[in-house]
Amino acid sequence: MPTNITAILIVAPPGRVRDSLRVLLKSTRPLIHIDWAEEIDQLADAPPTLVLLDAALPDDQTWSALDHIRQHYPQHRCLILAHSTEHQKRAQAAGARVVLLEGLTAASLFAAVEEAVIP
Repeated sequence: MPTNITAILIVAPPGRVRDSLRVLLKSTRPLIHIDWAEEIDQLADAPPTLVLLDAALPDDQTWSALDHIRQHYPQHRCLILAHSTEHQKRAQAAGARVVLLEGLTAASLFAAVEEAVIP
């Protein structure tokens, strides 16, 4: 992972997706701080971070969070975690990097993370 990213923040509801992503990422990136949240409020003082945004957050929070990060925290990178092809299409239409969780493998997750941190 490029050294310009010092942390990963997984923004997703509590559950298997969030916990599994954290374990997978930590297993290959032990020196990168990996945290989780249910909203993006902790980004204000964060160092350059890769934010994994769950597309299934309620009330369109994913898309408003994506816009907020782009406008106020351009040093952070985002990767949308899509649960369906509808989510995937919406993320792509918004110009966001996206990974489809259905059929996700560790290799495809790591490739998506690597791609997401490229400026």
